[in-house]
Order: sequence, then structure tokens, then C-alpha cells
Amino acid sequence: MYSLLTSRRRRLGLGSLLVALGALLVVATFAFPIGSTMAACGSGVTTWSPVPGLSLPVVNPTGLGLADLALYWSDGCNGIASSLVPVFLAVGCLVGAAKVISN
Repeated sequence: MYSLLTSRRRRLGLGSLLVALGALLVVATFAFPIGSTMAACGSGVTTWSPVPGLSLPVVNPTGLGLADLALYWSDGCNGIASSLVPVFLAVGCLVGAAKVISN
């Protein structure tokens, strides 16, 4: 019985770690773009604040380049390109987490 509980706890811990890693990879996709056009913009244009003191970037998808594995998006002012590799890795992490937790 103890072995079963520790095995389940270990799987949940690994699954949680994979979900967290996937979330960090998605954030990295937008935090570290591979190219952008920079223009002078107001901070209110490029950020959105659901809670006072917390500013999230505005993400408006504008295109998808599968040939160059890039996601093209806009922050309300600048055109930005981000790599899709972290997104694919994040999806892999989430699928792995689902498999680990379901076993």
C-alpha cells in the first residue's frame, strides 16, 4: 500500500514538473523573440493589466510560418516573430505529463 502511494505521488510530482516546464516554454516563446520591428509605443498599447501591478504583454497573432518554424505576432505596435520550437516542446511536455499522471 505504501509503495502504491509513493509511486502515485512520484508520478504526480513528475507530471506537475512537466506542466510547469511546458508553461515556462510557452512564456519563453514570447519573452525571447527571434526578430521584431521596434517602434516607439506607449506602454499601455503593448501591455494588458488584469490586476493592478501586473502587466502582461498583448499578443495578437498575425501569421504562422511552418517553413521557418516561426509565429508572427504583434504587441499592438511592433511586429514580432517568435520560434515555434518552444511551443512544440511545451506540447510535448503536456502530453508527457498526461501520460505520466494517467498511468
